[in-house]
Amino acid sequence: MAHKDNRIFLEKLKEKGMLKTITAPVDWNEEVAAICQELMVKKGPAPHFTNIKDYHNTWCKELVLDATMSNLERLKVAMDVPQSISNDELVLKWKDSVTKTIKPILLSSGVCKEVVIKGKEIDLYQIPVPKYHRRDGGRYINTWSAIITKDPETGVINVGNYRGMIYDKDKIAVLMIPTQGWGMHFKKYCALNKPMPVAIVNGGDPILHLCGVTPFPHNISEYDIAGGVRGEPLELTMAEIVDLPVPASAEIVIEGEIDPDVRVKEGPFGEYNGYFVSARSSLQPVIDVKCITHRKDPIYQGVMNGVVSPRVGSPHDSLTVVHSAAMWDHIEKAGVRGVTGVWQIGSPMAMIVVRIKQQFLSLIHI
Repeated sequence: MAHKDNRIFLEKLKEKGMLKTITAPVDWNEEVAAICQELMVKKGPAPHFTNIKDYHNTWCKELVLDATMSNLERLKVAMDVPQSISNDELVLKWKDSVTKTIKPILLSSGVCKEVVIKGKEIDLYQIPVPKYHRRDGGRYINTWSAIITKDPETGVINVGNYRGMIYDKDKIAVLMIPTQGWGMHFKKYCALNKPMPVAIVNGGDPILHLCGVTPFPHNISEYDIAGGVRGEPLELTMAEIVDLPVPASAEIVIEGEIDPDVRVKEGPFGEYNGYFVSARSSLQPVIDVKCITHRKDPIYQGVMNGVVSPRVGSPHDSLTVVHSAAMWDHIEKAGVRGVTGVWQIGSPMAMIVVRIKQQFLSLIHI
């Protein structure tokens, strides 16, 4: 049974001892990330911070890190499957579910619009965004967010997870990779010489966020795929000012546009592979934020990136499942027969192990 919203999911984690509220004072500047890393090492619960330095009088005061990413037990809660299910069964269930797409339903509004902020009132620094690593170029607001864009030619909605750094109180510098879903959309908007509308969703359904970090064909919306995994449609509503559908129960929705001609400095960032991918900042597109909507007393969520060694913990256990399932599907569609298991090792798509049933006996005559 799908979770009605992200708060129900977090409450279920808390009931099972998989999420711990931390009321002690903590600093957003590297300390919360260090605590999260230690919890990954010790296979502890996800941290829910409620007493963050500089965030006692802001509209967002709470931060949850790593609700699903580094822990298969929490992934099983998100997928609503028994904890006894094996890794093979978990991969196979995800693989089978993503092919049974269910289209979302559109509501007239949602709790994601309980508060609407526009114009000079916009201030991204009201959100307790951590500085994760000492050499990061800034505070990365998009680590576990669903980035929504639309293909201007086909109208297909893409949901992805792409890094973004607070550049100013109303601007987010982003890493735009042309082969990714929104990168392909941006190229089309550039050709039209039009700004690309973007909605950043934080605190949506955990299944949607996992679909956003999984490679799917560009002609299928992750909203439909997430519906298939959930077994029921996502509930969406139209964003406040951009022409994009967003999850009606999301904690925070940031709306804006990316101008084809504007570039600002972005990076470096301690990326998923365990390195600072770029040693210095580079010029990248920027989201000009036009509106923020949020639930009352929203809970902001992020993910600790960059730790990939099994010796010290990894944030990618959930990605192992969803990427293994995606690779299994690709292999079968390529015509490979007899696949009985697929498992990713290390950082995303770094190494894939495939188990195949022996079907032919090769006889060598000397």
